[in-house]
Amino acid sequence: MAPHKMPPGAVPPSAESWSQAGFVFRVLDGMVYWGGAVSILTGQAWRWVDLRFAGGHAMQAIFPPLWLVSLLGLYWLRYPWRVSPKPLSLEQLTWRRRLAFVLSLPSWLLLAALLYNAHQFYNLMHSGRVNTTFHIPMCLLVAMILAAWLGAKPWNVTGFEPELLPPPLPGMRLLTPRWADRVIVGLWAALVVVIFCFLFRANPPPRSILCDVAVVLGNATLPHDICGWTAAARTRRAIDLYKQGRVRMIMLSANAPYGISNPRQNAPLAMAKLCRAAGVPQKNLVLDFHGDNTRYSAWDTLQLKQRYHWKTIVVVSSDYHLPRSRLAYRQFGMKVYTVASRHHIWRQTSIFAVVHELVGYVVYYFDRNYHHPVVRQP
Repeated sequence: MAPHKMPPGAVPPSAESWSQAGFVFRVLDGMVYWGGAVSILTGQAWRWVDLRFAGGHAMQAIFPPLWLVSLLGLYWLRYPWRVSPKPLSLEQLTWRRRLAFVLSLPSWLLLAALLYNAHQFYNLMHSGRVNTTFHIPMCLLVAMILAAWLGAKPWNVTGFEPELLPPPLPGMRLLTPRWADRVIVGLWAALVVVIFCFLFRANPPPRSILCDVAVVLGNATLPHDICGWTAAARTRRAIDLYKQGRVRMIMLSANAPYGISNPRQNAPLAMAKLCRAAGVPQKNLVLDFHGDNTRYSAWDTLQLKQRYHWKTIVVVSSDYHLPRSRLAYRQFGMKVYTVASRHHIWRQTSIFAVVHELVGYVVYYFDRNYHHPVVRQP
């Protein structure tokens, strides 16, 4: 039998001293649940936390699902999966709060791991071992969100109806979602689904196919005219494809702001240096010095495709950049395979790179004149 409901507008005696969880906490709560769940269920948790330091790949595989189970336990304690929950006694409420605190411990451990990851990143950056152009790793952003959520003590929050609750324990609050919360959390959920289910997906060629060329889309060149971390990872991935016998040639597409022969910030020359050091013959390299952006690289590939009679093309870039790359090539009438680069030292993503690609994809899709190249021979 369903519990008795109070008349509209009436305030039950037990609810008089209950306070409401605020808007910020309600949004953070949805962000943690949705962001964590989608990233773990899609196998993308390593993009924002690296746990290999705490036990190798086993810990990397075990801890994220364990954290997800703890979140589900917190959710169950807050919203029991029963159609008609019974009123809670003060003893039951105390028991639920204590159990919820225990279930929050994996979140504290995860926060410590994220902060350690950030410490590792900045140590690597200052040591010079990671020649990257971004300065805020994804782990730091996630740590800030998780710390704010834990700072609001989620184990002290309940979602029961007020008439089912006894007088509150000190510090406990009610969680009553509002329509604005649902909209914001819904948009956040859609964003993480796009990021983890779409943005990082590649379309590699079958191993039985020998492709004509691997097009490497360049990135920043750092002082001393060496490839930045991103460009180096992309170039090494193309070298791997060449050595595996999966491509005949490598095209290096980037820009040379001070002239083709000037090595200063000349990304194609820096990438070519890596290729030659890895044993790729010069005759198998094609350098495009006009790849100032993704559309320019796609346009230059089209011109060179006709010159070299290429038929099968593999675009090599960072995984978050692949959808926009594929779109740019498709808009010029080319169907290409895509392969993601691999980062061997620091695997986590830059939040700015992800935001840049999300915006860039929308702009490329709706505005074909943006970054449209002039008709010229590369």
